[in-house]
Amino acid sequence: MQNDEKDWIVRQVKSFAQGLGYLLGHGKSNPGSEIVFPKEYSAPLPHQKDLQKLIDQRQYQQSVTEFKGLRYAMEEELYLKLGNWLYSNLSRLDEDQLQAGHFSKAQIDAEVEELSQISLDL
Repeated sequence: MQNDEKDWIVRQVKSFAQGLGYLLGHGKSNPGSEIVFPKEYSAPLPHQKDLQKLIDQRQYQQSVTEFKGLRYAMEEELYLKLGNWLYSNLSRLDEDQLQAGHFSKAQIDAEVEELSQISLDL
């Protein structure tokens, strides 16, 4: 036996931890240790909800126009993050969805290129 296993409190804590691991593991027989890192909470960026609403309504060009209107109304770093978020969401859409909203992959590429020029200027 190890020295720490001779101590009654250490054995109780270890037993409790193993039992808790069993319960959290939904009864799995392998009570091995697992490290779980909490997900980082990220608050929505400024204007993100408004742009998401436009995307949901298939008003893709309007979302880009509103985003560009924010160029000097917010900090550069937040503007770039918001732009990355917007164009990332738009590029997940397939060509048919984009065409239904009068937009295209080529337009997204052009907008991303424009945004990358802004980040290079910093």
